[in-house]
Amino acid sequence: MRSDSANRVNTMTTGISFGGPTPGGYALGSKRCAGFTLVEMFVVIAIILIIVALAVPGVNAMVYSSNRALAENSLRVAVGMARDAAIASSRSGDGAAVFLYDPESKQMRIVPAEVVGQMNDPVDIRAGSVGGDGLGAPSASAFQTTVYRDVLAPIALGQSITLPSSWMVRGYAAPGSMLNPEAVSPGSAGGINEHQWYRSENYQTATGATAEEGNWVFPESGFYDVDEPSALTPETRRFSFMVRFSARTGAVSRSDREAIFIDPRPSVEMRDDLAMSRAVDTAWKRVDWAEDTRTWAVRTLGRLSSQSIEEEVLSANSNDTVLVKSVNRLALYDERRLARGIGGRINQDTGSIYEPYLRNDRISFDRTLLGNAQLDQIRRNVNAWIDGDTGGGPGGPGGDIYDGQIDEQDSPEAALFTIQGYTGELTEIER
Repeated sequence: MRSDSANRVNTMTTGISFGGPTPGGYALGSKRCAGFTLVEMFVVIAIILIIVALAVPGVNAMVYSSNRALAENSLRVAVGMARDAAIASSRSGDGAAVFLYDPESKQMRIVPAEVVGQMNDPVDIRAGSVGGDGLGAPSASAFQTTVYRDVLAPIALGQSITLPSSWMVRGYAAPGSMLNPEAVSPGSAGGINEHQWYRSENYQTATGATAEEGNWVFPESGFYDVDEPSALTPETRRFSFMVRFSARTGAVSRSDREAIFIDPRPSVEMRDDLAMSRAVDTAWKRVDWAEDTRTWAVRTLGRLSSQSIEEEVLSANSNDTVLVKSVNRLALYDERRLARGIGGRINQDTGSIYEPYLRNDRISFDRTLLGNAQLDQIRRNVNAWIDGDTGGGPGGPGGDIYDGQIDEQDSPEAALFTIQGYTGELTEIER
């Protein structure tokens, strides 16, 4: 009796019965496993994967939208800085936003610049044809003349706006704008306009028809041999575009004249023939030693009246300069989406649809990553995609992947902008 009474007391106070199973049905001293079973783990992993799969597109879309907004804001700021520089100019020098691309950094930068002077620039004129091999190579009948060009320099050392990675800007070269009316070859009746602006094989053909069409051009400013002082053949010159504003008024400039923008190549190689040290009289020729590019340009132009300046120092042939021309329409877009849209992918070394210059010593689209299409076909597909013809279709002439029409099946991805003539404001074109 005493023992049974003690058990009842222990059960009431501790909840444990020493004579049998606990209220939960387990014998004293037994343990229940607290971990997950294999099936439960698979269920949890599956749920996590489903959540990630649903979230990633949303995150990617948010990142894309954020970068797009940042790129557009950067574009507006850069253009505004160039216009402000033109309005504030006390030297009556036009302002400009110059667009450059560096394959090393794989980013585009926009440099506010100012016209600091003018010069006569040497130009090769070819009689009878655009070039001996149809790609701009000098023919036996080539001779030299001069073209009057403006000279631009950055308004301040190191001042530029960089766009987010893979975001690019193209400028619209209106029909005929690639032809320089000041350089005329007398080799045939009426003469043939020499193709000066954008002389790469992407835009130049034996007939010159490509140059007479409208094209959305990319800054071909970074595709060259940085260790060489100058481009010995026309295909290797550096080319780009700018938005130019008239001094003091800030209105879009009506000048269609080509200009030389000073952008020193990032190398000291092959500069010894100009000066070996800063103490010699010819040290002024070394633009890479200049503390301020604008000041160097003004002083160099001032010497033109008393002595000749080598082409490698200051001319469109120098790899320290970029040949630019003004445009009034711009396209902002993602280079990766453009590459996919025209049936390919970007080159990982250049971050663009261009191949590295040193691969074949030329400026060219990377055909190997674009279905081995012909250069002219790639050019037309790029123009169509930028314009908004992204829906595909039966294809246009020459095997193009687009149907040549912009309709309800298309989803334009590039943002197109025009620059208002009097106000200089950047206005998006609604489509």
